[in-house]
Amino acid sequence: MHLSCARQRVGAGYPTCSTLLWHPCCAASQLVSCTRARIGRSLLTTPTRRSGSVSRQHKGILAIAQSHLDASTSDSVQGRVLTVHYHRRGDVKDWRLNTWGEVENPTKEYDGLQPDRFTDSEAQFRLKLIPDHQKNGYSHWIGLQLRKGDQLDAGGEIVEISTDTHEVWLVQGMKEVFMEKVDINSMLTGDLTKSYAHWTDQHTVLWRIDEALLGQDEPVFKLHYSRQGNLELTGEGVTHADGSYQLQATTQHKPGGRFPHLAGCRMLVVPALPYDEVGHFKNFLALSCAALAAQLQHQSQTGNLYFNYYIIMEYWILPRDLPAAAKTGTNPSNMSAPQALFRAEAVAGTQPAQAQSAPGILTLPEQLAAIHLYGQTDRLLTAVLILQCQLAVTMETSGRHPLAATGVQTPGILDDLFFYDGLLGAHLGPQGVAISLWAPTAQQVDLLVFDGPNDDQAFYEEHMTLHKGVWSHRGPTSWRGKYYQYRITVFCPDSQQVETLTTTDPYSLSLAADGTHTQIVSMDDDMTMPEGWALHTPLPAAPWTDISIYELHIRDFSMSDKTVPEELRGKYQAFSLQDSAGVAHLRTLRSAGLTHVHLLPSYDYGSVPERAQDQATIKEDLSKHAIDSEEQQAAVLAIADKDGFNWGYDPVHYMAPEGSYASNPDGSARVVEFRQMVQSLHGLGLKVVLDVVYNHTFAAGQHTRYSVLDKVVPGYYYRRMENGDICMSTCCNNTASEHAMCERLVIDDIVHWAKDYMVDGFRFDIMGHLMLSTMKKIQAALAALTLEADGVDGKGLYIYGEAWDFGEVSSNQRGVNASQVNLGGTGLGSFNDRFRDAVVGGSPFASPLFQGWVTGLGTASNQFMQEGMSEEARRDLLMEYTDELRLSMAANLQDYHMQSFQGEVKAGREYLYSSQPSAYAKQPWETVNYADCHDGQTLFDQVISHKPETIFLKEYDL
Repeated sequence: MHLSCARQRVGAGYPTCSTLLWHPCCAASQLVSCTRARIGRSLLTTPTRRSGSVSRQHKGILAIAQSHLDASTSDSVQGRVLTVHYHRRGDVKDWRLNTWGEVENPTKEYDGLQPDRFTDSEAQFRLKLIPDHQKNGYSHWIGLQLRKGDQLDAGGEIVEISTDTHEVWLVQGMKEVFMEKVDINSMLTGDLTKSYAHWTDQHTVLWRIDEALLGQDEPVFKLHYSRQGNLELTGEGVTHADGSYQLQATTQHKPGGRFPHLAGCRMLVVPALPYDEVGHFKNFLALSCAALAAQLQHQSQTGNLYFNYYIIMEYWILPRDLPAAAKTGTNPSNMSAPQALFRAEAVAGTQPAQAQSAPGILTLPEQLAAIHLYGQTDRLLTAVLILQCQLAVTMETSGRHPLAATGVQTPGILDDLFFYDGLLGAHLGPQGVAISLWAPTAQQVDLLVFDGPNDDQAFYEEHMTLHKGVWSHRGPTSWRGKYYQYRITVFCPDSQQVETLTTTDPYSLSLAADGTHTQIVSMDDDMTMPEGWALHTPLPAAPWTDISIYELHIRDFSMSDKTVPEELRGKYQAFSLQDSAGVAHLRTLRSAGLTHVHLLPSYDYGSVPERAQDQATIKEDLSKHAIDSEEQQAAVLAIADKDGFNWGYDPVHYMAPEGSYASNPDGSARVVEFRQMVQSLHGLGLKVVLDVVYNHTFAAGQHTRYSVLDKVVPGYYYRRMENGDICMSTCCNNTASEHAMCERLVIDDIVHWAKDYMVDGFRFDIMGHLMLSTMKKIQAALAALTLEADGVDGKGLYIYGEAWDFGEVSSNQRGVNASQVNLGGTGLGSFNDRFRDAVVGGSPFASPLFQGWVTGLGTASNQFMQEGMSEEARRDLLMEYTDELRLSMAANLQDYHMQSFQGEVKAGREYLYSSQPSAYAKQPWETVNYADCHDGQTLFDQVISHKPETIFLKEYDL
């Protein structure tokens, strides 16, 4: 299997972006996405995975760089020193620092660095980083972990060390690596804007506490909640809480399980709700007033009392027999019509008049089961209400002196209580439309329905109904083709406030331009199907080992093609023009053996204005500048944030096609024309691979229209550091497929594109940041699709991706991830960077003059190579590259035995690529050999840039 890359110029005078290579962490998502390159960081492994040997090619890179870099740049040649400060209450002298990643001398597990100096509360370590030219990007990525025998403390995760960072600080009990000096005394009072506590299931809260604070007495832990988001940390502890619960401290959390990165945290047990304590019910059930009011808003008569629009609850208690029932194990939900004693204040106009301000017995309507008044368990009653609140956990002495406080991360408990496998989004049927949204932390959700895509005023507004974390509403069939939004009232951990937010549906199938409104459509409706779609069938399955992939950008395909009508250039419909130059080219490639076209991201993304009139264009004639002028690139970059081009690695709505490629970005044209494009490519005999980006989104937070997931359930869908900050290692806003409903969104989306658009495969961007279990579930979900039931044979769809291992998930820190070393035997394909580096030379972050097998090494050495390596060393490196290529051509199989150029016969896994095995596959289709793709220079550019200085372009008749 192999991959080739098609990148055309954006338009007349636009220079190609393929020659740009940026580190992913240097480019914000708001910038042109084509400047982001994501390359495997094979050096980023834990101490237990590292090997003491380094391959010859990396030694060669080191030798050349050291001979060529200016001696004045000592950091680049010799590596700079990083000072690591470790603050601890108590003795620090016996603690050692474990290091791994891009450090000069990685330590072994029980043989860490000793302090260079220490005081009563601080140890200082001097750590030497690898030289700049060896690092796998523009920054150093290193791991730091304090250890004392089997006891682990601060650090433990891979972190980025920028070039201007010379000191970092680690604090006892915290994983975070601080880039500025910290005041340990002030930190111990806590910070509610950080969330070091993790509510992982019904029973457990995990918190990595500072054991030095404990003293002689066992501390008291409490969980506090405020529905209004009013919690405040003072010298007296957390104040303005609606209530609190005491948590029972137990042992430390052991490694493994769902949260391996939380190993060593103190386990705090969440108590059962005490049914016989009326005060607790007053605290908890009073919080449900708004939900109750919403449920009863249009009930004309309920039980013994009448309601019109609103009620105000003063207090609730349960029937007298409920405490006894709870104590004896009777399930309250099995009781006859549940009742609650309460006091109601009726709104003016309520009938009958005698109901006003009168206590009485309310027979609860069936809908109130939705707020779990008598839910499945006593804990469920507690959690349902508390999880809609601001939360904090505190530690105090037995004498109630506050020691520490922190906010709470809740994805674990949300998964435990509220995983949902029913329908989500808008679903049209004969009886109307059902709209559902999973938002268990929302206090209220309103549905807003609009006539048109640009309407500001909804013609219909209504509270939605909550049941088991899902808000739902039904509407008439006349809503077909209409648009809607959600208005959500929810506590937001980022802002520490209860906010009212407006957003679209994460399960949007069609959209208004720029994703402002979700459109109500059915994928089985005539309005979403091009002519012939109902009878369309995908191409038959073929062996995956015969796949040849052509990488293609939808806009680039036709933007400069003069044989395409101007109004269709850069659009889906250009693929349906049988006489265009682009389609003729694809037809020629198909006859030469091409099997698949890989489309760069084509879901709705946020980095391009979707209406043509909103897209900036270059007004001047760039051809007037010299061919080596910088004026062309300057003109392009001046409008880069506003023009019509972007790679598209900036997802907003996963399930809807991108609108800028449609003839009309408002409404279902994007759906119809995408399907038409698939039809046309299938008609050419080419299968379609979608580029999917589930590792991050374009934006997070609550105050940008490009953020959807983080408005619906703030804090849930994104992977966070132990302190609650969003992880950004992919470039921006890392998503968390290890969270059950985030994983479900990914799986649902894949099935949607396979079934509703009949695509033939998926290329996963930064696949290594997804969990391997998620990828296996995707395989199973696709395999369940059949021609008879679903119109596609899911077993024939090929899945491959970037299985790089880096960032907070590297070395299985968050669970077994879908990285190269974990893929053997799964059937999942991954890009083979071993093949790429042998062909081109060096690595994407090495000097552009470092030569490889096809760029002149050993046959036309340039001055850089001649001065940096002896002829014998260059020959040996060429032979090592040859071994890599031979191994790759043998499918990169772990157990394939081959004689090396040194005469040694060994298995593929025994060859080294940096510190990892060269071969990681167990099946031939688990490796994708490639020389270049959209992330770097084209192979042509690589050959030209690596050529000897004495060879001129005219010699090649270029």
